[in-house]
Amino acid sequence: MAELKTSKEGPIGLVVLSTMGVTPHELQGSLVEMFGKKLTAVMTNVPGPPMPLYMAGSRIQELMFWVPQSGRVGLGISIISYAGKVQLGVATDAGLVPDPDKIIEGFYEEFADLLALAVEAEAISEAERKTAVSKTTDFVTLASPNGRLQQINGIGPTFATRLEEAGVLTPEQLLIMPPDKLADVLGTSVQRAENILAEAQKEAL
Repeated sequence: MAELKTSKEGPIGLVVLSTMGVTPHELQGSLVEMFGKKLTAVMTNVPGPPMPLYMAGSRIQELMFWVPQSGRVGLGISIISYAGKVQLGVATDAGLVPDPDKIIEGFYEEFADLLALAVEAEAISEAERKTAVSKTTDFVTLASPNGRLQQINGIGPTFATRLEEAGVLTPEQLLIMPPDKLADVLGTSVQRAENILAEAQKEAL
């Protein structure tokens, strides 16, 4: 659809139709017939007012139209938007499509598929965004002077800063500290310091 909108087909068709409009009436019928034989359907999309309209104080609930058809074109599809809603109309030759509601049902099915794809794409985008944020956070943490220390269970930014102030920047440096000294540096219990040293041993491995 986007390709058709930017192609030369539209302007050329408009010139042809404008030319047909100034030809003698006797010739117009033949030209319309010839032009119509090259078509199987006419479809038009009209952007309507985005806000509700009122007439005599009453709100207009819906807008609808049917695309005019010429020659032997047996199918016309009209789409119009109005106040946040979209109306779809189908006009057919009863000899070609006796039940135009079947076409409408097909549109509903396609809209449902498009909605499902949009929801899926949004979920994937959100997951990718969270992953990107997580990776960025990890990178920033590792890039900081005490980044490796913060990878040890039990050591957060506060403990890492206290260790950095004491000259301890790596798990290897941490492991040579006695539990009681580590407890003093961190301002915590000896038991918790021993647990942190055990986790540091895992990180060093």
